[in-house]
Amino acid sequence: NRSDGQDEETVAFCREHGLPILMTIPFSREIAAIQNRGGLISRDLAGWEERFAALADAISGVSP
Repeated sequence: NRSDGQDEETVAFCREHGLPILMTIPFSREIAAIQNRGGLISRDLAGWEERFAALADAISGVSP
């Protein structure tokens, strides 16, 4: 889900239950427009390919 920067309650819950937050995606009209037309932000926005690669590494337990 998109983050609007007011996620304190969610972050606190995750911290309390030992759940890592591996990445956040900001609430953005540009990102929404890309997704609405079936695009991929990892391909269509600079810097996001690297962020998703780091996410994949984190999920698989590999340090970036």
